[in-house]
Amino acid sequence: MSRLAIQPLTRRDVRRAAAVIAKCTPVSRHLKAAQLKALLKLETNLLLTAWWDGELVGTGRAARVVMPGSAPAHRAPDGWYLLGVNVLPSHRRLGVGDALVRARLAWMRQRTHEAWFFTRRSNEASLALHRPYGFEVVREHFWFPGTPFEEGEAVLLRAAL
Repeated sequence: MSRLAIQPLTRRDVRRAAAVIAKCTPVSRHLKAAQLKALLKLETNLLLTAWWDGELVGTGRAARVVMPGSAPAHRAPDGWYLLGVNVLPSHRRLGVGDALVRARLAWMRQRTHEAWFFTRRSNEASLALHRPYGFEVVREHFWFPGTPFEEGEAVLLRAAL
């Protein structure tokens, strides 16, 4: 039996998933749990969990994003995005993040011909994780709703599926 399993997030596991995200990012666990419950209801979202020997150790999200009409001209394009991979520090470099990327891209291939993702320019681990899947930088100056990036701090990447 494999030590790693990727599964859809269920309502039963929302609190555990929120705890994993809170350990990986500066966000309130309670706020994230409420957000996860709301996202579970959307058909344009995929929320995955990564389990290592029965322990929830990672999460990943993919979603269709449509930019608001009021968005600035340098907005990222509408499309299907890989969003929010979170892996507990104790389980990094074990293939968990890669398995979450593969599973989300497989889901996206059923819906679109291209995938998008963005990250901080300085996040070499994220760039290296996505590079084998053909992601290439397409923009260095863009706006995406809800992101805390300063101008030029992040890069927008695209891959053909």
